[in-house]
Amino acid sequence: MLNVTPVYVAEVSPAQLRGTLGGVNQLGINAGLAAAFALGLPALRLTWRALAAGAVVPLLALALASACFMPESPRWLAAAGRGTDAVVALRELRPPKVDVARELSRINTALAQLAAEPPPTLGDIFRPALGRPLSIVLVLMVCQQLTGVNSVFFNLSPIFAAVGVANADGAATLVALVTLPVSLAACMLLDLAGRRTLLIGAALGMAASAACLAISFSLPASAASISHPLAVVGALCYLASFSSGLGPIPWVLMGELFPPRGKGAAASAATAVSNLAAFTVTVSFGALVRSIGMGAAFGLYCACCLGTAVYTFIALPETKGRSLEEVAALLARDEPAWVDAPPVQPDDEEEAALKRVASSSKLT
Repeated sequence: MLNVTPVYVAEVSPAQLRGTLGGVNQLGINAGLAAAFALGLPALRLTWRALAAGAVVPLLALALASACFMPESPRWLAAAGRGTDAVVALRELRPPKVDVARELSRINTALAQLAAEPPPTLGDIFRPALGRPLSIVLVLMVCQQLTGVNSVFFNLSPIFAAVGVANADGAATLVALVTLPVSLAACMLLDLAGRRTLLIGAALGMAASAACLAISFSLPASAASISHPLAVVGALCYLASFSSGLGPIPWVLMGELFPPRGKGAAASAATAVSNLAAFTVTVSFGALVRSIGMGAAFGLYCACCLGTAVYTFIALPETKGRSLEEVAALLARDEPAWVDAPPVQPDDEEEAALKRVASSSKLT
């Protein structure tokens, strides 16, 4: 599910709404985590067996909704030679006045060019067409975890208890709940501010928040009036910054940057690397704290956040408002990532209609 969802969203979304719809994935994840925190409060006295059984309900709802209401990806249908089904899917996914035949024609042209290329090989990862987007996504997936987000999120209560906060469980739940409006705002900003700008800003925000957490653990016990609110505010801003950038954007980029040839294998590799990095960082958190202390651990996470901002500035071009074919052409350029390509102008009725739909959705 982790690797299929971003690819599906990228393939079915119009360019003007792809960031917003891709960010909804992180919004759903944060909603689930916040619900888990709230249901796990000691006051409710729910056992882990009851929580595990309750998780079956959203899974069944997702399976039912996917089977009944989700059309297949038009790009996949076109690639499978099912042009009529692709038209039906596009009509379900696009506003009524959009000329879906024109969009399907562009998809078929891209697929024809793809078919003329030689079959994919392992050596493709060393070529710019796949190697550059794969390296960008893999590095961002690793950076996403090296910032320590899972260590913080899954240890909110122990972290607050260690700094001396009285109601650690309540503070942890409050912090988890606050990530929801931030995730919702990020969905709107992804197609306004852009992926690159938002990711750099979020990484810098996480760095400042991790520095606050490091300072809160370095203060003596007599400074509780400073260290307690500093820890809560630091954790709150840390997770809020993550939810606005490093949480959703690497997954959005995974659906945008990978070319059609090798997209499935590349997405699976990126998901595997993300899960492996998450497991390593989470498992090592206890040993890291025991060896260098909580304050130094957050100082290390602060350095990783700064490194993520620098890498994003150097390596990631802006992709907002571009079709998947235009993104591929953007990655093939020799210019540095910070030299932006000319903005894409709507050159037909379909793109103009999609821009009007995107504008009206942001206003409402």
